[in-house]
Amino acid sequence: MKYLGRLADYTILMSDQVRTEDPLKILKDIEVGVKKSGGKYTIIVDRTEGIRHAISVATPDDIIVIPGLGHDLYLERNGVKYPYDERKVIAKLIDEMIASGEKKPIDNK
Repeated sequence: MKYLGRLADYTILMSDQVRTEDPLKILKDIEVGVKKSGGKYTIIVDRTEGIRHAISVATPDDIIVIPGLGHDLYLERNGVKYPYDERKVIAKLIDEMIASGEKKPIDNK
């Protein structure tokens, strides 16, 4: 985590598989290392809202990296697995942002 400030322009700390732990406590523990990097960051506990924020602040020249879940198709909280296909979540968020005019489609021509 100490390299995030040198490798990323902006970092969003968000939860993934918290199982039985307090997601904010986990993120606050991670924050200790991120602060040392000196980079800009924010904490957004809710994963979908964190992804929404990343997309909303990104420019067409930015690269968004969303590590954590990988191929898992669920989020686990307190022993319960909730369906969560991150690929579908991202596609839906982008579609909603384009439909609302918040984002414009990128022309790859």
